[in-house]
Amino acid sequence: KSINITSLLDGINVKQGLITFMTSNIIDINNILTVNNNDQVNNPLVRPCRVDYSLDFTWAKKNEIIEMFNKFYNNLIVQSIFLMSVLIIVGLFIPNWLVFVITKAIAYGLVALGIVTLMRGGLVSFGQGFVFAIGGYTAGLLGTQAGLTDAVLLLFISFLFTGFVGLIFGPLLARYRDIFFAMLSLAFSMVLYGVLIKIDAIGGSDGFVLPESTYFGILPSSDYADYALYVVSIILTGIVSVLLRYYYNSTPGLIALAVRENELRVEYLGASAFRVTVLNFTIAAGLGGMGGALNGIALGHTDPEFSY
Repeated sequence: KSINITSLLDGINVKQGLITFMTSNIIDINNILTVNNNDQVNNPLVRPCRVDYSLDFTWAKKNEIIEMFNKFYNNLIVQSIFLMSVLIIVGLFIPNWLVFVITKAIAYGLVALGIVTLMRGGLVSFGQGFVFAIGGYTAGLLGTQAGLTDAVLLLFISFLFTGFVGLIFGPLLARYRDIFFAMLSLAFSMVLYGVLIKIDAIGGSDGFVLPESTYFGILPSSDYADYALYVVSIILTGIVSVLLRYYYNSTPGLIALAVRENELRVEYLGASAFRVTVLNFTIAAGLGGMGGALNGIALGHTDPEFSY
């Protein structure tokens, strides 16, 4: 092994300017901040002329952590707030029919964000209509049966419930890849469609009408009802997008990219491709359900066609 390492450092085929990271892999509980330094690395590996310059990597200081956070995320947050503000202001000057169309587009955009999350792990779902319909029916039944009409609360509950459904079905779907994953997810949505059209208590194939939505206890007039939902959808989607950006840069989010490239190698390195896939599917299910609830609230109606 030492011959291979030294060959990599200064073998005949090694180019100049090579950067090498070396660690002793020694964990000293009593001195954990200084264990990975040159003293624990084999001296022949770091002798002069073989290693020209060395630098110890220690734990980041508080000010360094703050600086890194500001560099990577503050611009994103500021830009998101600015974009949301612009869209909210623009909504005041466009006709109601366009506000309605944009709101529906945002609903489908939430579903698309879930699909993007799955695609980062190398999977494509043909059955997001499954959670889209569950989200729409969740919001509708809570409104008609439980008397819950607050749009923000309905969207949040739909997200949680469909995310829970995704957590149940995720372990089954996570065992499949490629077209098998896509077709099995599609099968679930088709089964749900068949079930919904047979239940007359919830409207059968015709679906049912949702009650008018309120916003923190306030019922807007008919002239501003669409705009109120538009504002809520802009804000929620902006928050979701920022949180997804954080997730994509997190350890599970980056592991998903590695799973897409070489799942077997990820498993050899000790990470669980199965857990990451289940997590991504759960997030995608929650986003799909929120999109379905938003679409149902915007339309004021939900039906089995949501599962397509």
